[in-house]
Amino acid sequence: MTTAGTTPTGRARGRRPHWSDDLPPATVGTILRERLYGNIACLSTLLVLTQHVGGDATAGYALLDVAIATGGLFGASLFAEFVAHLGVHGERLHRTDWRILLGTSGQIVQAAMAPMVLLAVSAVGWWDFHTALWTSVWVLVAQMGVFSFLAVRRTGLSWWGRGLLIAAIVAFGLVVIGVKTLAH
Repeated sequence: MTTAGTTPTGRARGRRPHWSDDLPPATVGTILRERLYGNIACLSTLLVLTQHVGGDATAGYALLDVAIATGGLFGASLFAEFVAHLGVHGERLHRTDWRILLGTSGQIVQAAMAPMVLLAVSAVGWWDFHTALWTSVWVLVAQMGVFSFLAVRRTGLSWWGRGLLIAAIVAFGLVVIGVKTLAH
């Protein structure tokens, strides 16, 4: 049944489909949250590695370090969600729950994919390690901006409010870079 101004799927007429239309709002929020967690964790790992360029660190070592850090955070996310599900529902996760859980926690791994590809390219000698490392840092900051935009674009905030929120999240990434760089 449709109401005036909506399509049979319940979407407003004239509105383009959105990637999150078929997902519960809590799942969309979890996807965006896990992506930002993944970005910040990977960013922190890369920034620690920038302090070792020229020393004993190599692109292969950096790639392994990012993979281990990302895998650890991914595992922690799965475990925490599993335990939380047991506590709330009192039963194991079902197939659909696992699919959603892997999709949301998988955002952590997806956040680290571009840096891992750049480090792999450097590890095989096609690119300078220092350049690959710093390019990865800036790719993560750009990803934070993109996912911030996705998070706020459908809000009721004014255009300048959305812009301010995106800028604040990107600024947070820049603060992480500043703090990590100054700390070493």
